[in-house]
This record gives sequence, C-alpha cells and structure tokens, in this order.
Amino acid sequence: MFSSKLLLLIATAVHFDSWGIIHIPTVDASIFVDRWKWPKNNDEGGYTNIPVCIHYEQSSSTENKSGFYAWFPIQSNPSLDCVIERVQAALSNSWEKHSAVRFVNWKKCEDLTQQERDASIHLYINPDAPNNSFIGILSKGKGGDGTGDKQNGDDINNPFKATSLKPWGNNSQCIKWSWFAFSFRYHYDCAEQYAIHEFGHAIGFHHEWLHPLKPKDCQPDGETYDPNDSSYTFADPTYYDQDSIMVYNAQCADVTGERFGSKNLSPTDILGASLAYPPPEAENGIGEAANKIDGTKENESYRSLRSRKLSTLK
Repeated sequence: MFSSKLLLLIATAVHFDSWGIIHIPTVDASIFVDRWKWPKNNDEGGYTNIPVCIHYEQSSSTENKSGFYAWFPIQSNPSLDCVIERVQAALSNSWEKHSAVRFVNWKKCEDLTQQERDASIHLYINPDAPNNSFIGILSKGKGGDGTGDKQNGDDINNPFKATSLKPWGNNSQCIKWSWFAFSFRYHYDCAEQYAIHEFGHAIGFHHEWLHPLKPKDCQPDGETYDPNDSSYTFADPTYYDQDSIMVYNAQCADVTGERFGSKNLSPTDILGASLAYPPPEAENGIGEAANKIDGTKENESYRSLRSRKLSTLK
C-alpha cells in the first residue's frame, strides 16, 4: 500500500561539518526546498536540463580489500568510466524517469570554461569521498576545479564540496566475496544507490527524518524540525516513509539494499519527484505517479494536492 509522503518547503537550515564547511542539509523526495529548485528550460520542451561535470582527474574507482582480506583473490578493478556509466543509468531509471529532470553534458570539469563549471553539478567519485551534496541550485559549481585541499573547508576548489559518492560504499561493502568465482567481486549497487540519493539532494530534496513522525530513536545530528516554522508545508503529516531512498541508518529507515530505505525511488519518492518537477505532459503539475496510486487515503491526498494546484511549488 502506497502512502502519500510529507511535502516540506524549508527556507533555511544549515549545519557545519567537522571541518567547518557549511552544509545546507541534503534533501529527500517528499521534503522539497522550493527556493533552490532548478529552473525549467522552456526552450527544451519544458524539461529541466541540469548540466553535470565530473572531477575526472581527482576521481577514482580504484579500491581493494585491506587487512586480512588483502591476500584473497579479487576481480580486476572496474574503470572509472564504467562506474560513471552505471551512475548515469541509475539516474535515468529514477529521477529522470519520474520527473522533468534531465542530467546532461557529463563532461570533464577540467575541460569546461569557468562559466560552464559554475553552472554545473560537480561529481566527485572516490573511495575517500564524503557522500554528500548541497541542496538544489546551491550545488552548482561546488568543488571548483577540484584541485583544492580536501581538509580545508574554506578552499573553494575542495572536491569534497562537490556532489560526491564512494563507488564501492562505506567500508568497501560492495566488494563482495563470491564462492562461485572464488574471488572478491565488484558490485555496482553502492555506486547506483548512493548516486540516486546524492543527486536527489542536488535537485532539491531533503532527508525524510525531518518528518515530525520520525521514529523516536531516529536522531540524526544537526537536522531537526521546528513545528512552529511556517515555511514547512505538509502534503501528508500523518505518514513517515521509512522506505525512501532519501533516508538511511537502521534507526530511521527500513534498510533495503546497501544503505537506504529502498534500492531506488520509493512510491513516495516518485510522488515527490513528479510534484516538484512535473513532466511536460503532466496536468496541473501532477505527474504520472498520480495514475499509479492505490487506496482511498492516497487518492484523497492526491486530490487535495491537485485542488490546491501545488501553489507552494510554482
């Protein structure tokens, strides 16, 4: 049964990491920050084309098992190009499939002009990546030319400021032993699922755990909900989606896959994507997900949103 998810508009919320870098809290598909929404490209058939560049020279897919496991046989390390292709495919089958968002260009940041870099989401793929992203258009140009000091939060060229992910997950969890091959094998699940999550942030979605009905033991650092904050708009204040791709940790998510509530967008994530970036063919801002909802409660929620014409997301 699909339950409609919380829809939030968060005007301001920041926290600092251990290096003093300001992070606008990353965002989830039912909790959207309208002020940092990417604009629609009217000359591109109503789609929202978002340029992406890769910090190619600084990125790497090279990682092996360490310690005791370093002595075990292991598959040849997949190339960075292979990882990038899987990231692109994952985004095509998630955010792009259910919204007007299209991630375009995919060139090396090093080959772009300053103006082109400033307009792009910068992608950093590396086993040392922090797995993070700024929200929405605030992700534009973050990471500069990628050659900066990773430990210096004030360095505008710090690649850690880019939309980033670990290709094989935390603690190389996607390098898994195969008894059939009798060797460690590389699995792309982490690259794909982490990419969907981080690019969800980059297009403007927040973590589900800001929902006031989050589990009591779900207490993420630095992100809280103020019930007196009038900038929050709820589509369904009665439901917390533990299956969202935009939430993680066992205390907050029903972890499926490598880290998140789902391996791909949950039904609620699909709803959020369709509402925030309605496909050109969608009527009154309601995307194809509106035709796929089962159950009285969910349909009532959709009708309620439809009647309000999504005034908060114009």
